Amino acid sequence: MRDIESYARMTGLKKSQAVQNALYSVLLISINEDEQIKKYWEEVILGQLATIAKAA
Repeated sequence: MRDIESYARMTGLKKSQAVQNALYSVLLISINEDEQIKKYWEEVILGQLATIAKAA
């Protein structure tokens, strides 16, 4: 927890934003490292995100 607090202080982020950034980083690493997850994101998730973005 102190690492998160220190990182948040150094970057000027709220603690919740620091945690969110860390989770996004781990998620992106796992997507890039695992071919099945990467393929699923490319074929399913990105298309759904594009549809949501167009509707917004």
